[in-house]
Amino acid sequence: CFAGSSASVAGQTTCNLCPIETFSDTDGAEHCQSCPEHTCTTNLGSTSRGDCTACEKGYEYDEELTYCVACPLGFTTTTSTGPCRLMSEVIVALVCVCSLVFLLLLFGFLLY
Repeated sequence: CFAGSSASVAGQTTCNLCPIETFSDTDGAEHCQSCPEHTCTTNLGSTSRGDCTACEKGYEYDEELTYCVACPLGFTTTTSTGPCRLMSEVIVALVCVCSLVFLLLLFGFLLY
């Protein structure tokens, strides 16, 4: 088998492309290797660990570290290759809390 594939059964000549989340960087591999934690490949038949750049939801790929890192609290990702973005639910919650506080202050001021 060529890089990017592995033997379907040890010792047989039938080869299968490595599934998503795995890669094979050598010819003749019996098994594809798993990508590092929280990463995956985007195509079948990946030939190097460097192809493991897609991240699980809530993680973004750090080019310098070469692995996926968790988004900060209140942030998430919308695609496997996208950057962390502020969650819209957090924005809505903040607006609601601020509006409630404003109304309570206004109501208290009017009663005073």
